[in-house]
Amino acid sequence: MTFLRPRLRLLSALRELARPAGAQLTRLMRLGADGSVEELRLQFEEAMVGTLPFLGREVSGLQAKRLHALMTQLDTMATREQAHLWSERALRRAPEWADVRELAAAALMEFDAWPRNWGKGRLRAIRSSADAARKLKGP
Repeated sequence: MTFLRPRLRLLSALRELARPAGAQLTRLMRLGADGSVEELRLQFEEAMVGTLPFLGREVSGLQAKRLHALMTQLDTMATREQAHLWSERALRRAPEWADVRELAAAALMEFDAWPRNWGKGRLRAIRSSADAARKLKGP
């Protein structure tokens, strides 16, 4: 078994998580998910299941660390107390989603898979959006 197919699936899920909220919502509608924001998490989890056999071989320690940080963030958000984070409004405005985008972008960079057509400006925008969302949320 090779890592090619699981890698492509993983990178696709990471790209979806790193996209701006508007693009994520458009993609969800195209998938027929009817605005079900949770579909983003489910796609990533499914991709991770396919990646697990390759940890330590084709997936480096730092790559695994980035994936784990992202999974931890999504798991924290998936608790009953955080149910409000799985709405379209939260996807657009919640600092937790800004953190998800930043973590997904960091993982893409670690896999050397940052989409060329996104450019460096998008990475700066993701980071500044996450910083701004954290400031709005406060301590």
